[in-house]
Amino acid sequence: MTAYRLALGLIVIAFYGGIFLLRALGHDALYQSLLHGLGVDAFQWPFLDTHAILSAAQCYREGVDIYVSNPCDALQRPLPYSPLWYDIIPGFITTAATPVVGTAFNLIFLASVLALLRPSSRGELILLALACISTTVAYAVERGNVDLLFFGFAAVVIWLWGGGPAARLGAYAVGFLGGVLKFYPFVLLALALREAPRRLLPIAGASGLGLVVFLAYYNLAIYKGLKSLPRGAYFIDAFSAKNLPFGTADLVTGFGPYAKPLSYALFAVLLVPFGAAVIFVARRLWTERSLLDWDRIEIRSLLVGSILVVACFFAGQNAGYRGIHLLLVLPGLMLLTRAVAEPGLRALLRLTTGAIPLLMWAWGIERLLERGFGAVGIEIATPERPNLVFWTIRELLWWWVAAVLASIVTLFALQTPVGRAVARALYPSSRAWSPS
Repeated sequence: MTAYRLALGLIVIAFYGGIFLLRALGHDALYQSLLHGLGVDAFQWPFLDTHAILSAAQCYREGVDIYVSNPCDALQRPLPYSPLWYDIIPGFITTAATPVVGTAFNLIFLASVLALLRPSSRGELILLALACISTTVAYAVERGNVDLLFFGFAAVVIWLWGGGPAARLGAYAVGFLGGVLKFYPFVLLALALREAPRRLLPIAGASGLGLVVFLAYYNLAIYKGLKSLPRGAYFIDAFSAKNLPFGTADLVTGFGPYAKPLSYALFAVLLVPFGAAVIFVARRLWTERSLLDWDRIEIRSLLVGSILVVACFFAGQNAGYRGIHLLLVLPGLMLLTRAVAEPGLRALLRLTTGAIPLLMWAWGIERLLERGFGAVGIEIATPERPNLVFWTIRELLWWWVAAVLASIVTLFALQTPVGRAVARALYPSSRAWSPS
């Protein structure tokens, strides 16, 4: 372990260990104030989201329909996750185990971060440290959200996918397990496109059969769970492709009846520059595609993080803590920034890398701006109408970062056996589709 990696680990451990130590020693007011300063509204006690899962399983065992209400939960929240949770949580684990399970989620996340984030300079150390202590990460850590566990799943996938055929099968199995637990990790099965058709078909068949069995067994519960998914406004700490077009339409129409058609029209308009940006970046990276070596852990981490973030971005609204998956893309972006030969592409990657910590700190920065202006009597935002300049910049940054990450996914797809076969069929005269 290099000195920079060791320093990053010590910073992260000291930061979050210190915050939780304050809470354990009874300094609740200081604990709440520090988190509020980061942009996180802390609950009365840590690991509220861990408590949600355990309470749902506890109430389910007592015969309660947890998709209607959950009296075992401090906030009466119905379970918005896969019904598999209440079958795999042992009966002896109740809400009393919240501190233990929440701590376990955090330790899994911490171990994954230390395994994947490898700064090689002081600048990279500072940038990664800022990302690790950001509003996004602090929110997930304080809530003990289950996405911490899925970050660990992603780390396991990254490690296994770099191994031999048997190890890669393990990676796909972990991706499938993540999917049946919280749906969105199913997208990691796209990694199987790396396999030759004679291996890809059995993997796809087994995954499809497993999914059919899962849906057949839990069909009604899954339907209820999807209906109970929380849906927030477009101006809160959540990321989504819908935020900018739908939020703009709401503001322009005053939340009137024409908001929805205008929302979809704006969304369609945004897809045009998004697609152009994906093509632009992918073409620039194609000249440096030898750097996209999937045998390097940083590049595998970049790909896995890109798949997760882009899929979540377009699938719907995601609470801010899911942005922890942005940490996965930073090692690969840093590696590419150091290695690319073209100055323009290097500058583009450097700007994208710098934008990610800004997005992870965005909610905290906005809170700081609101408090600063409020101190001199200027109100710059309300719950219904945000600081429009800051919100617009944030949402445009999200679209740009998503475009860059989508270009990584596109290049991966083009370099897979299936992707090369399709490209050769469409452009038979090109030699670019030969394995490099």
